[in-house]
Parts: sequence; C-alpha cells; structure tokens
Amino acid sequence: MTAPPGPFGPLDLHLHSTVSPDGYSSIEEHCRVALRRGLREVAFVEHADFHPDDPSYLSFDPARYTRELNAARERFAGRLTIRKGLELSVHPTLLDRARAAAEDPSLDLVVAAVHVVEGNFVWTEAFLRLGLERAYQLYFDEVARTLDYGLAQVLGHIDLPARSLPVGIELERIRARREGLERTLNMLCAAGVVLEINTSGKRRREDRLIPELDVVARFVELGGQVTLGSDAHRAQDIACYFEVVLPELRKLGVEALATFEGRELKLVPF
Repeated sequence: MTAPPGPFGPLDLHLHSTVSPDGYSSIEEHCRVALRRGLREVAFVEHADFHPDDPSYLSFDPARYTRELNAARERFAGRLTIRKGLELSVHPTLLDRARAAAEDPSLDLVVAAVHVVEGNFVWTEAFLRLGLERAYQLYFDEVARTLDYGLAQVLGHIDLPARSLPVGIELERIRARREGLERTLNMLCAAGVVLEINTSGKRRREDRLIPELDVVARFVELGGQVTLGSDAHRAQDIACYFEVVLPELRKLGVEALATFEGRELKLVPF
C-alpha cells in the first residue's frame, strides 16, 4: 500500500536543470532533493525558447537532455517517477521549429510560457512602463496566441507581470488583467489545458503566487484542473512553499494535482 504524500505533496511539475541555460543543478541533484522531500514524481520542463528576444533562444540541446534524463530514470527507477517535458515559448516566425520540438514523441508534457512581449521580459520595469493596462493587454494577447498554437498541456506562470509589481498594489483594479485572466481561464477549460500554480514568486520579495489563489479559485469554479510547479532552477528550491499552498488548495475543493504521461492527463491525490 502506498504511503500518503508528505507535507510537500506528491509532485513538482516544473523543474529546470543545467540542461537549461539558466539552471544551476543537474537532473540527478534535483532528483536526490526531491526524494529527501518525499516527492514521488518530478517533471523537468527544460527551456525550449523559439523567440529571438529571449536569451535562451535556440539553446535547447535535445540529445543532451535525453541522455541525462534517461540516466536519471535508470538511477532512480522504482523510487521516483521522472517526467520529460519542455517549457516552450514561441515567436510566430519560428512556429514550425517550435512545433517540431513540441511534437517529440518522447515528451510527457509541454508547458506553454510567455516571457517576452515587445522585446521586454514581462516582469521588468521596462515592460511595465508601457502602463499597466497596456502591458496587461499585450501580455494576455500573447498568451492567447500561444494557446491557440495548440502545443501545450499546461499553461505556466500565468499573470507573470504581477511578480514584479509593488506589494500592496490592487491587482483587481487593473481592468486588462481582470479581462485577460477571465478570457484565458475560459480558453484553458475549453481546450482541456491545465493551469500551473507556480510558487517561484514566493521566493522573491513580492511574495506572490503565480497566479494568486483568487485566480485559482475561479479556474476551479470553471471546472479546470491544476498542478503545482516550483520553477526551481536550483535543487534547494524544489517544492518550495508547497506545504503552504496545498492546504489552501484543499479549502478550494482541490483533491488531486494534474500530471501527464505521454501527454495523457493523470490526477494524483494529495
């Protein structure tokens, strides 16, 4: 009989190793920490950025990724399930190349991500200087375009611009954000795409979930499925703040987290 998951829950569906250009820990190092924290499953979603304004542009090395991930699967067999995924960002002019990467049959999942709009990272002051209404309108237009490509099973870190907004700002007063979130959540439900709750913002001074729990509550109300990802680039950050978030999800009526095997949705109770 399988023991119930510990305080960090059963899985972390958003990790980056040194296969990603901004990763600091190897796949094996991540897996060792995951086991110490009682996780049963992890997903590596290495950066596959097909966007010329992203510093990780075309840096993805699929052969290295496959080699290192398969070695970890062999080493940790029977102790830890290791999913193979990509975090995919797409510029329209590179859609064919992005599609080819996303359709790799060895992948378990693809996480759609929007990092760059009009040449700026969406969490930077340079982007937000467009004005909050304009910035959010542009951001959610790009999110909608990315989802329309139909390449992803999960939408990662929705509402990423909020990560760098000052603490205390009334997010609900930003009309473009409200309207963009509602449109996006309905798109996700219609397409059967999972919403990621990304805890990386809790590690920063803004101390925010991405998205916040009110957004998660609305998505659950619409009938959508959710998952948890730490967005850890260092092994020490695996499942960071999960022990805080999981009780809040139970209050919303969430009893299981989404994962994928060969792109097929599976629900894991916690």
